[in-house]
Amino acid sequence: MSYTVTWSIRSKKRLNKLEQKIAISIIKKVEEIKTNPLHFLDKLTKIKAFKLRVGDYRVIIDLNENEKSLVVLTLGHRKDVYKEIGKLFS
Repeated sequence: MSYTVTWSIRSKKRLNKLEQKIAISIIKKVEEIKTNPLHFLDKLTKIKAFKLRVGDYRVIIDLNENEKSLVVLTLGHRKDVYKEIGKLFS
């Protein structure tokens, strides 16, 4: 059973600011994990969300197993994205 993917407004804006090559690789990776997301995702400790590694970039995802949905909350370079989610969820 495949999960549905929803992109938040924040994640769409962040994706549009990236180089096209990086943005395409992130989109492909998110689409790739739809069939078995738990195999690819790592749980975050401070918030109830997961991270997906795509090179030097991280995609922060909310996983709902009951509804079989993935919500891409935000994304960014690994040096910045954790600071951003700290501000968002504090």
